[in-house]
Amino acid sequence: MAPIAASQRIVRDVDFLLDAWHGSGVASILMAALMDAARERGFMTMEGTVLATNRRMLKFVRRLGFAVLFDAGDLGTVRVVLPLRR
Repeated sequence: MAPIAASQRIVRDVDFLLDAWHGSGVASILMAALMDAARERGFMTMEGTVLATNRRMLKFVRRLGFAVLFDAGDLGTVRVVLPLRR
């Protein structure tokens, strides 16, 4: 159980950090660097899971070009997918 608690602690700390830096452009810079690094390493897509209620994150990933895919079997989360073209 310790790894789960540690992971939850990290998530809370990241949420706090993101709130403190909201609107500064740091997230966009970090995502651009992550996308570039993934392309350089030959990855074809990036994908993740976002809470369906997290409108701010959904707006952010849409702006980056991610497709937002809803699953009728899981209304609590959505899958976000971005093809990494060169």
